Amino acid sequence: MIQLHKAFLFLTYFLTILGCEPQDKDITTIDSLINRFPQLQMVSNNRSHDYNLVRSVLLENPSITIKLYSQPDSVDDKQQIILVTNSNLHSYWIPVFSNTYRDYWKFQSDSSSLGAKRINSTFEKELNTCLDSLNLNDTIGTAGKVVNEILYSLLHCQDISISDSSNFLNVIAMNGGKNTMPEEDSDSCYKRFKRNWDIISREMPPNKTIIYKHSYWDKDNERIYQFDFKDFKRKKKSYFMLNTFRQDCNRYFITM
Repeated sequence: MIQLHKAFLFLTYFLTILGCEPQDKDITTIDSLINRFPQLQMVSNNRSHDYNLVRSVLLENPSITIKLYSQPDSVDDKQQIILVTNSNLHSYWIPVFSNTYRDYWKFQSDSSSLGAKRINSTFEKELNTCLDSLNLNDTIGTAGKVVNEILYSLLHCQDISISDSSNFLNVIAMNGGKNTMPEEDSDSCYKRFKRNWDIISREMPPNKTIIYKHSYWDKDNERIYQFDFKDFKRKKKSYFMLNTFRQDCNRYFITM
């Protein structure tokens, strides 16, 4: 009985260590990403631990793990990171910067010159580099499955249809945290939202009969992703092209 109890304790300890090891490894490698992108700001002495695992998805055939790490909601202008790991356990990190870094997102109908310190990359570039470097951009559509999981399972995006216009023309003023971005008035935000909607809606039925572009609403991050699939061919590798649109409105309020 005593031996059985010891065996149970050993098994519990082993499984605990086994379960913690992958996440500990992820936390450690976040440091190297921060060295590459210092804009993934730190808010504590142990900078890696500022990022916590939010959700994880496991794909099969081939085996691929996709994880979303994020700074806490209490952090002003929080940043996020996506980790993709292939069946050979090779990984690539994709920064998911806040809307403050407008040049990284190449926002349509917006001025990147008003953003924070420039980043020497874009989300489109990092996404495609990830898929290529992990050999996921194959001829059987693996890259498309990964992108779908990123959009739907990790970022919880919603498909956008022509009937959603009222949802994207309504200006809701948001307090901009550390006030790092220029303040915007409601009129300028509405005009930007209207330009955004005009661009994405013209690619939807019934405005278009042949659809090459698809738009996704990332409500939590107040962004729209419009992917262009015009050059996609069956059984061929593809490059994912996208436009992004900012749907926040920077207003600052004095709190008493």
